[in-house]
Amino acid sequence: MKQRICGLCKTPLSPGAPACMGCQGAVVYGARLKEMQGAFVRGAALGATTTGAVWISAWGISSHALVAAGVGAMLCAMAFILAERRSHAGHVRTYRRTR
Repeated sequence: MKQRICGLCKTPLSPGAPACMGCQGAVVYGARLKEMQGAFVRGAALGATTTGAVWISAWGISSHALVAAGVGAMLCAMAFILAERRSHAGHVRTYRRTR
């Protein structure tokens, strides 16, 4: 396994450590929660807009358009979350803890 080094103080990180032993910075493995939430919101907005527009242009406004837009939003949001997780796979980052 590759030795990870703190981006703030350059101290070697122990595998699986929640904090750096040198600077006490928070260690984050992979994507952060805010990044995942942002991906969900972007995906849901794009999926709902696209699916709703296609449905309405083809079949008109109806309650089925809302259901289609909801399904499209969830599918697109899941795809965006998976893409976000894959883009941060294997990344280890260190952040200063705020009090």
